Amino acid sequence: MKQFMAPMVLAASVLLVQGCAAVAVGGYVYSDTEDEKNKQAFLKEFDAQNLEREKAGLEPKDLCEALKRRNMDWWEDDPVCNP
Repeated sequence: MKQFMAPMVLAASVLLVQGCAAVAVGGYVYSDTEDEKNKQAFLKEFDAQNLEREKAGLEPKDLCEALKRRNMDWWEDDPVCNP
C-alpha cells in the first residue's frame, strides 16, 4: 500500500506546483504590464506639465528626480538617470 501511495502523492504534488507556477507567472506578467501602463501615463502627464511650465516661463522639472520620487524601479531602469 505504501508503494502505491508514494507515486500518487508525488504526482499530486507535481500537478499542484505546476498550477501554482502558472498562476505566479501570469500574475507577474499582469503586474509588469500594469506597471508599464502606469509608467507611460506618468511620463505623458510629466511631459504635459513640463510643457505648461515652459509656456508659463518656468523651468521644466527634472525627469530623473521625478522618476526617483515616483518609483525607484523606474528611476533605476532609466538609462539617462543611471547610465
